Amino acid sequence: MTNYYLVSAFNNQEEKISLIETYAARVDSFPPLPPKGLSGSVDSLGQVQISWLPNRESDLEGYRVYVSNHPDHEFILSTASVLRDTVFADSINIRTLTSKVYYKVTAVDVRQNQSAMSDVLILQRPDVIPPVAPRLLSVKEGRKGVELEWVPSSSTDVVQHHVYRRSDKDTSLVRVASVPEAGEVLSFVDALISGGLGYSYCVVAEDDAGLLSPFSNQRFVRVSSTIPEGIRLRTTRRIDHVVLEWDIQSLKLVERVVVFRSVDDGPLRLYGHSVEDRFEDRELSPGKTYVYRAHAVYEDGSVSPYSAPVKVKL
Repeated sequence: MTNYYLVSAFNNQEEKISLIETYAARVDSFPPLPPKGLSGSVDSLGQVQISWLPNRESDLEGYRVYVSNHPDHEFILSTASVLRDTVFADSINIRTLTSKVYYKVTAVDVRQNQSAMSDVLILQRPDVIPPVAPRLLSVKEGRKGVELEWVPSSSTDVVQHHVYRRSDKDTSLVRVASVPEAGEVLSFVDALISGGLGYSYCVVAEDDAGLLSPFSNQRFVRVSSTIPEGIRLRTTRRIDHVVLEWDIQSLKLVERVVVFRSVDDGPLRLYGHSVEDRFEDRELSPGKTYVYRAHAVYEDGSVSPYSAPVKVKL
């Protein structure tokens, strides 16, 4: 880049050299080429490692690295001094809604001529923020099953929603469907239901990193039964006693059956109960008329309608 000059004169016999040296500096206004081959990664703690191919200029001094959170925004210098190497380590905030970080690199020669910026390197931040919860609008019984509608999560990286359900017989929520993200209002029809049961529903959003949102609000619906709920009573008269038997139509689990009895058109009174499918009445008197009715008590504490009365005359 710099040279020193001497001038000499010749005749036929000898050479005379000037004793004064002259210094000359060459003007260099040509910058290096932009660096190429940028690559990098971001780990789960926000530690960044990037690298690039070395430039081949003989007067290269090093490199400068620039960073931005948006490709169209200004890139800020990240290196306090010129880098001599072709690798760079950085640390970024990962608890942010900005999903990407952008880097560019320039080359600098010894005359401080700086190259144009390299092509942008786009790195994906690790996703540690779960999506916003969706909002369940309605849950109702329809012709083909229970119909759900909800407003999807407002997070932009959501890829699907999961529908959860808990029936009267379940102890915890069960996933029943996964619905792709599409539209301002999403819907699902749950056809795998049973009449007579109550169902609670909620929805969860999942983003492209597999993170799940909190549960949405829950909504409850009781599906009408296709089976007429009730108990049908029948009697068998023996020599010294009466046997009561019954058929129960219900989707609920029966805990016991309560038996009522009246004597000779008297009031109907609680008479006994059974955890089996029959009941025997041995406290009978000849010449009297007995009327029986019964109802089932379910495990959830509810009861069935009363059976139709049955009459036995001794």
